[in-house]
Amino acid sequence: MSESRVLNLLVVESDAALREACRHVAVRCGFATRDVSDAQGVRDTIRSADVHVLLMDIRLPGGGLELLREVRETRPDCVVVIASATYSLQFAVEAMRYGAYDFLGKPFHYEELRLSLERAADKWKRAFESRAIREQLSIEHGYMNMVGKTPAMEKLYTLIQRTSARG
Repeated sequence: MSESRVLNLLVVESDAALREACRHVAVRCGFATRDVSDAQGVRDTIRSADVHVLLMDIRLPGGGLELLREVRETRPDCVVVIASATYSLQFAVEAMRYGAYDFLGKPFHYEELRLSLERAADKWKRAFESRAIREQLSIEHGYMNMVGKTPAMEKLYTLIQRTSARG
């Protein structure tokens, strides 16, 4: 990753050796990593930690496309890379419909994983920058047809943004 911001990556893999290998590649790409081995670990982590990118074996017990949907609902800004040993084009397309950004068929090579993680990091950073620009523009040019650039109005715009983001 080229920028100084360190992104958090959650590696989800039931096989301990593969999980460690993925973590190793991710650290070399500049990520701060966490890892879990099951679907419940994913649910707990995405609710309690700031996860920017998720590398997930989609075939976990209790996982699958439903878990992917939960991740996208809980962390809509999280970029999800799916890995699966049972690769099919139909399944990859379905995962993309549920919000996956990329799909890796297992076994994958180091270089494939590295490129996928770098693309995921770039996607997250572009989305973050876009949100920051939109927020700045709404503050500078008013928000929801409200006009004003005083410190009090800027605080109001920021409060509205934060409240609306919580949903």
